[in-house]
Amino acid sequence: MHADARRIRPEEARDAEAVRELHLAAFGDHGRTVNAIVDDLRSTIAGRGGSSFVAESDGRVIGHVMVTSSLLDTAERLIDAPVLSPLAVAPDRQGAGTGGDLVRRALDAAEAAGSPFVLLEGDPR
Repeated sequence: MHADARRIRPEEARDAEAVRELHLAAFGDHGRTVNAIVDDLRSTIAGRGGSSFVAESDGRVIGHVMVTSSLLDTAERLIDAPVLSPLAVAPDRQGAGTGGDLVRRALDAAEAAGSPFVLLEGDPR
């Protein structure tokens, strides 16, 4: 566990490579697939009301979370559904609250954007 300060901030273009490296470290063999999904979804954020945040400590990106828009098929119609995924924290920083801080920031942003709910997508294990 690390006691140094971390800050959660919106992801910037300059963070892309650090985020890719983070996903490779956090997701192991699945990191390349996660990176491909993130690269595809990143461009949809501005136009569809999503968000992407990084956790940074000592100038290093140690966490990342995205909320992007998807469609939910209901009995009556398709509705926009914000989806929280992926969530990644550097392996050497897990267990220190970074993931929880990222989730809270993403949920706050979704609520501010008027979303009454957020779906969580992830590994069921």
